[in-house]
Amino acid sequence: MRVFLVLFCCLLVAGIVAITVLHTPEMSRKAVDVKRIALSVQPRPVPEGGRHDDAVLDLFPEIDQSVQQEIFNAQANDANAMQPGQTTSNRQPVSDETSDKARLMALINDWTYTNYSQLGQKKIGTINSNSRSFEVLEGETLDNGVVVNQLTDEQATLVLGEAAFALRLAKMPDFFKDIRTNPRAMTREEQVQAYEYYMKRYGDKFKEWSKAYQPLPGMEIPKRISPEQHQKGMEEYQKRYGQMFQKQREMYPVPTLYPEELRANFREYWQKNHPNHPMPDFDSIESVNQLGPAQRQTAPNDSNQ
Repeated sequence: MRVFLVLFCCLLVAGIVAITVLHTPEMSRKAVDVKRIALSVQPRPVPEGGRHDDAVLDLFPEIDQSVQQEIFNAQANDANAMQPGQTTSNRQPVSDETSDKARLMALINDWTYTNYSQLGQKKIGTINSNSRSFEVLEGETLDNGVVVNQLTDEQATLVLGEAAFALRLAKMPDFFKDIRTNPRAMTREEQVQAYEYYMKRYGDKFKEWSKAYQPLPGMEIPKRISPEQHQKGMEEYQKRYGQMFQKQREMYPVPTLYPEELRANFREYWQKNHPNHPMPDFDSIESVNQLGPAQRQTAPNDSNQ
């Protein structure tokens, strides 16, 4: 009985294998169709210039003569409708002098007139920039088109087109080097000299640039306030913030430093930040009257009194 069962299982497996083999689809290769290249036919060369550059214009039809006449008449009517002196834009036309002044100021942005000398009739000036130092002669036209119109021991007059600008002679004060190596407070006279040097080197250019300033639409050029406006503003500030600050000051009092504590703090600061430099006298620093920007212009008269 066991033998017949084994034979039956073998026949069953053989039948399954035979059916599977008979119903398996045959593998077929797909044929790749490749077109033959005709070696006798050469492609057209790419045009290298000439008429082919304007071939795109052939895609657009030519404007009819009547259409051109209508466009011309419309432009003529618009021009006649404009008022005398009116431009197609709301902006004012830029004059040649304004344009030349903008170009001139851009070219000499980092120039500083530092030295003047004269040999016979030959006048020589030295100009320093961020990248180099060079000499100029009176009447010379530089590579950037700027003309050195005049050289004196006070200023160098530079001209470009219809615009002109005077570079004042600006020599660095001698005490600048001393302050770099030995930091200290400047005296009243030194503050005046530093202010004048700054104005000659940077201030004159800032004033010239500010002449072309135009406020944004709807805004006005800032103006100095009157004493009455200043007093009114102080009163409004006191009402809005002053009372609140006073209450906070009473709640959180700030300790008052006595001269001895200030002197000790100064000594500690100097020993920590400038150990290799001699410490200046504390009393002399406290006695120096520091000048603000508004007082520097009147400082020479005050010092002579």
